Amino acid sequence: MKALPVLWEGLGDFWPADPGAARCDGRGRVLDCTSLAQLGPLGEAARAVTAQRRFRYDPGDTVLLNDPFSGGTRVQDLICLRRTDVGVAAVRTTVPDFGGDRFGGYNPHAVEVWAEGNRLTPIRIARDGELIRDSFTCALLNSRTPRIFEQALRSLVNAAEELAAEAFEDRTEAAAAAARSALASLRGRRGGCVSAEIAGAEPTAVVVASASYDGEHMILDFEQSSPQLPHYVNATRGVTISAALAALPDAASLPANDGLLDVVEVRTRPGTVVHASYPAPTARGPHLTASAVTSAVSTLLRTPHSVEPSTGLLDADGFLDATIAARVQLAEAAAG
Repeated sequence: MKALPVLWEGLGDFWPADPGAARCDGRGRVLDCTSLAQLGPLGEAARAVTAQRRFRYDPGDTVLLNDPFSGGTRVQDLICLRRTDVGVAAVRTTVPDFGGDRFGGYNPHAVEVWAEGNRLTPIRIARDGELIRDSFTCALLNSRTPRIFEQALRSLVNAAEELAAEAFEDRTEAAAAAARSALASLRGRRGGCVSAEIAGAEPTAVVVASASYDGEHMILDFEQSSPQLPHYVNATRGVTISAALAALPDAASLPANDGLLDVVEVRTRPGTVVHASYPAPTARGPHLTASAVTSAVSTLLRTPHSVEPSTGLLDADGFLDATIAARVQLAEAAAG
């Protein structure tokens, strides 16, 4: 996908942008995606935006969101979606800060999303590649790193334009066939029920998973997982989808598109740690709860599991460590 080099050219030299991209049809069905990790979040975002009725979403319009409850994952992750005549081009990247009580959005004392950062429910940010000044300025003023944020936003819009100009090919049938082939040895299996504790959750919370497969259709059910917490470990549904698919046999070789979800149905219940509802904080859901989801499914399907819970950016007090803080300062200088 040409969109990713556009993002890297705009950000990769001075900030780990973690970009992703997907081409979707007019209903938000993912036809092609850069990776399984991006499939769930970008698909959920595309479906949320195409289904909304608050404003017109016409070909040429580009929408921005980061709201975990409108298809996003956490407030640091920005998603741009460019409408075309045939579908939606979606691109995603991470920014170092978008408000909240603590720099970077990682706040272990957050009991609601507002303590992690500012929510952007879907807003129109550009028209035919031209930024809409009022929307752009509103978003920009909410970041402690405005120069990086501006660079990220411009790069996202440009990348969405590039992706929208590429051919949209439906590769879902091939993905569905690949999924059935990978799951062939599991035909007729009912995996019972497995619980996986979420590292760092306060109070203790678990992902509860069950699985069944009849040879055509697999169900991965997480509806009995713990209720969401006033703590930053909650995951959005998009994160859970990607984490569950990552545990399938031969997952690394499977095409990343919604053909997989034609074969593997991921069931979640809103208001749980695997399907956060407003106003739950979600900053570390993509690390900690996602790891528990993958571990639970790996145990059910008896597939290898090598993902370890991330302790990443936080010290014991929940602040960004000095290395990351120093990198942000360098990034700000480079962006300026």
